[in-house]
Amino acid sequence: TEQEPCHVYSISGLYNVTLSVTNSNGCIDDTVITVEVYPNPVADFSYVANCDYEVIFTDLSVANAASMSSWSWAFGDGGTSSAQNPTYTYPTHGTYNVTLIVENSNGCTDTITLPVVVPEAPIAEFTFDTVCANTPTHFTDLSISNSSPITTWAWNFGDGGTSAVQNPVYTYTSAGTYTVTLVVTTGQNCVDSIQHDVLVWPNPVASFTTAPVCDGDTMCFTDLSTPNATSITNWLWNFGDGQSSTDQSPCHLYTTDGVYNVSLTVTNSNGCIDDTVITVEVYPNPVANFSYVADCDYGVAFTDQSVANSASITNWIWTFGDGGSSTAQNPTYSYAIHGTYNVTLVVVNSNGCTDSITLLIVVPEMPVADFTFDTVCVHTPTHFTDLTISN
Repeated sequence: TEQEPCHVYSISGLYNVTLSVTNSNGCIDDTVITVEVYPNPVADFSYVANCDYEVIFTDLSVANAASMSSWSWAFGDGGTSSAQNPTYTYPTHGTYNVTLIVENSNGCTDTITLPVVVPEAPIAEFTFDTVCANTPTHFTDLSISNSSPITTWAWNFGDGGTSAVQNPVYTYTSAGTYTVTLVVTTGQNCVDSIQHDVLVWPNPVASFTTAPVCDGDTMCFTDLSTPNATSITNWLWNFGDGQSSTDQSPCHLYTTDGVYNVSLTVTNSNGCIDDTVITVEVYPNPVANFSYVADCDYGVAFTDQSVANSASITNWIWTFGDGGSSTAQNPTYSYAIHGTYNVTLVVVNSNGCTDSITLLIVVPEMPVADFTFDTVCVHTPTHFTDLTISN
C-alpha cells in the first residue's frame, strides 16, 4: 500500500505488477506492467598453483545473461585484478582466501571466496658414505617439504645406475668420482634437485710370489701388492695349514710335504681390501739308500736303491770314504786296500730335493794260503797242517 514500495523477488522471471490508485473523490484506476527479474550470475573459479608461488586462475563463472561484464579479484594478500583469468605471483607459500566478484551484462553480481593453497618447493638433500669399489654405498635422503609430502625420489648414480627408493644402497664396480643427482617431487608436483660428488676409493691389488720348497725347508713369500692411492697398512696371510701371519713378507716352515692354498688379504689406509689365493707345493724329499757287493780284489759294486718320491732322481753323488767319488747311479769302485769305509750317497731328484745316507762297508782281504807237513815213510801217515792267514 506504499506509494513507492521495494520488493525482493526470490526467483528470477517475468512478473505482472498491478498498480491501483484511488483519489480523494474515491475514484479508482489501475494498470498492469510486466517486469522481469534477471537471474544473478554464478561466480566460480579454479586455479593451478606453481611451486614458484605463481598461481594461474581460471574463471568458471556462469553469466546467466548475454555476457559477463566485469571480474573483480582480491587475492587475499592485498593484491587485486580485473582480468577474467589472471596470473598472480604470491610473495611466499601459504593458504590465501581469494574472492571473485562477477557482474553480468544485466548488472547482476555474485561473489565467491575460496581458499587457495600456494605450495612450497621441497629442498632436496642427501648424504652418503665414502666406500671402496665393489662395496655398497649407502645413500640417505635428507630432503625437506614444508607443504605436501614428498612422493617420489629419482636417483642417478653417475655411472648409468638409477633408483626410485628413498634411501638406496648402490655398489660401484670401479673407483672414481661420480656425480650423483637426486630429484624429489611432492604430491603437488613441486620438484627440486641436488647433486653431490661421491668418491669411491680404489681397492688395493693383492699379489705375492714364492717358490716351491722341499720338505724341511722354509718357504718365503714376497708381497707384490699394489696399494692404489694410499699405502697398505695390513697384511693377513693364511698358509693353508692352519697357520697365519701379519708380516708383509713372511717365511713359513711346513711340517709335511703337500699342496697348500695360501691366501693374502691386504688393507690400505682407506680401509679398502683385496685378497688373492695361490697354490704352493712343498715337495717330498727322496730317500737315499744303497747296497754293495765287495770282491776279494778290493773291488766293490754299489747298487742305488733310493726312492725318488714323486719326481725322478737326477743326480747321484758318491763319496767312498777314501777320497774317491763318483756321480754314476750304480758305480763300481776299487779300493787300494782292504778295510772298512764310510760310504756316503747323496741323491737329488728333479725337484731339487736331496737326501743322503752313510753306510759302513767292509772291503775284504785275500787270504794267504800256507801249510806244513811231516816227512814220513811209505805206508806211514803224513800229517798236513793248514797255516792259511785271512785278515
